[in-house]
Amino acid sequence: MNKIALFGIGEVAQVIYDLIPKDKNEVAALLDNDPDKDNAERFGLTIHPYDASANIDFDYIVIASGNWLPIYRQLLQSGVQKKKICPYWLNHYSDYFSSQILKKSPNGVLITGISYAYYISFSLIPFVNLSYFSQDVFIDACLTRMFIDRQTDRQTDRQTDRQTDAVLLTMSPYVLEYDMLYSTNKTLCSKYFLVPEFMKYAASVSEKRSVILKKYQEDAYPFLQTQDRTAYNVIFEGRSIDFFKHVEDEREFSECAKQCSNKNYPQSVTDNKEIIEDLVRYLLEKNVMPVLISPPFHKKFREAFSPRILNTLNAFIQLLVEKYPIEYINDYETDICDIKYYRDGGHLNHAGYELYNRRLEWKLLEVLKGK
Repeated sequence: MNKIALFGIGEVAQVIYDLIPKDKNEVAALLDNDPDKDNAERFGLTIHPYDASANIDFDYIVIASGNWLPIYRQLLQSGVQKKKICPYWLNHYSDYFSSQILKKSPNGVLITGISYAYYISFSLIPFVNLSYFSQDVFIDACLTRMFIDRQTDRQTDRQTDRQTDAVLLTMSPYVLEYDMLYSTNKTLCSKYFLVPEFMKYAASVSEKRSVILKKYQEDAYPFLQTQDRTAYNVIFEGRSIDFFKHVEDEREFSECAKQCSNKNYPQSVTDNKEIIEDLVRYLLEKNVMPVLISPPFHKKFREAFSPRILNTLNAFIQLLVEKYPIEYINDYETDICDIKYYRDGGHLNHAGYELYNRRLEWKLLEVLKGK
């Protein structure tokens, strides 16, 4: 039985805790650098500050925070062996990203939209889902341009006659407020440094954000080059987020909505509008249809969500629809209301996606017929 210490007991710690197989691992200690969490309890354990001199009994330390880099440095500087450290989000995403994205070829429909589009899939329409690789609209735009250009290059070289017909731009209610490079979780962007092809697109999408990305690359790249996956492989054995679980209490929806409503980043909204509109123009120039999608949210979420944020997004979508020859599929006010179809307060689970994907595919088929 491996003794595990979880370091970084924030919002995503529950996800990591649930992923750890308890038949082979025991979560024996909780650690956090936030003094406000000292002696608080989580998972039946008391949270303690990390002290290199303390007698913490563990086989591996799992960094549960998306902001893995400063904690990783802290542990190495205190003498913890690299093979005993598992920065979960780095190991998980960089593995998936580097092993999958280089194999993907543009075909049919590209799907974007961070976590709200993770499991959108189709049975009749060829597709590539980029959302699992993404973090925000800036990353979406970089990835989309990379794939479309990759397709153009291969067609020029007569390597493929396939083409991308449409790009789904999944617009969650607070997509305009979201900017990973200004987030404490910006270290999740480190996976893109493993694909040099990606990095050249950053400046063409947003000069300001590319500067931040390159500065962060300088800080993180040495750790990426020498990352040790021993702890990750031993503990998680390839497990990923459980999209089969479902919401237990409807209060989760309103709690999630209120948390999302706290976002208020006017500059990010301005920048993201510019990025999305530039991407729409780019796709139209490439003869690729942009399709905006508002994904489904439970009625309890909608009742509690900020009108300010939603009104800003709706006005922007309306502007795009009036200004450009694009399609808009609005599924925000869904009739998928049973909590058994939701993984948490803001996401569909596997059963919810199966139901929604069938509906979305038929709508999209109608859209593509008119192209």
